[in-house]
Amino acid sequence: MSAPTPSQLWLSGRVMRWHTNPRMSSTQDRLDGHHGRVAQIIIECHPDPSVVLLRAALTHDAGEAIVGDLPADMKRQMPEVAERHALVEAVSRDTISGAFPDLSESEQTYLRYADRLDAYLWAQFHGEDMTKIDWRLAREEIARLAAMLFFIVEDGAWDGFDQNEVVPL
Repeated sequence: MSAPTPSQLWLSGRVMRWHTNPRMSSTQDRLDGHHGRVAQIIIECHPDPSVVLLRAALTHDAGEAIVGDLPADMKRQMPEVAERHALVEAVSRDTISGAFPDLSESEQTYLRYADRLDAYLWAQFHGEDMTKIDWRLAREEIARLAAMLFFIVEDGAWDGFDQNEVVPL
């Protein structure tokens, strides 16, 4: 019997996130951890998540192992570059993990919500200044996605969420 060989999907989990952010690059956030947390957020929020949605959560950034990621500022400032990069990343992801699942509009929203919320919580937990414009914009997007998913957000639920404290879901 030969020694087991790690698959490209398994190896993609070893890619470090935040590599272009000088303040966050040392937080040791690997893709496999991010993918797992995104799946956990979906399990906590979705009444009955499909296997397809959870598979998407566990593989959605795998293409970064080949093409890397672009800084959020660059994506905002150069949307045409970000769009082309996203297409190449999708091809790379499919090469690594197989064809990406066909998600419904609702499932796509859950995935985006969980992806953004995980990034926000990770940054908050690691002491980022959540009052900066990038994080305020991220918080607005998370709130917008939550509203699209019909989450009931109680008055005051976001109070303190832009502070350097961990707020439970």
